[in-house]
Amino acid sequence: MRIVIPLLRHIKKRNESSLLTQKDLDIFIEMRICQLWEEGAKELLSRVVDEAREKGCGAIQITASDMGVLLYSNFGFVKNDNFIQYKL
Repeated sequence: MRIVIPLLRHIKKRNESSLLTQKDLDIFIEMRICQLWEEGAKELLSRVVDEAREKGCGAIQITASDMGVLLYSNFGFVKNDNFIQYKL
C-alpha cells in the first residue's frame, strides 16, 4: 500500500488541473481495500464450502460481526438468531 499512495497523489481529477485531495485519496484507498478484502473473502469462502461438501457436511454455521453479515449474506448465508448458515 505504501507504493500506491505516492503514485495516486499525482493523478489528476477529470477536467481539473488540481491534484486529488487527501480526502479523495483516503476514500479511494478505503474503497479499494474493501473491494480486495471482499474478493479475497469470497475466494476463501468458496474453498470452505467446497471442502465442507467434500467431507459430507450438510451446512456451514458461523457467527459474524454486523459488517460480516452483509458479506456472508451476499455469498448465500442466511441469518438466524445467533449465527449465519449456509446450506450445502
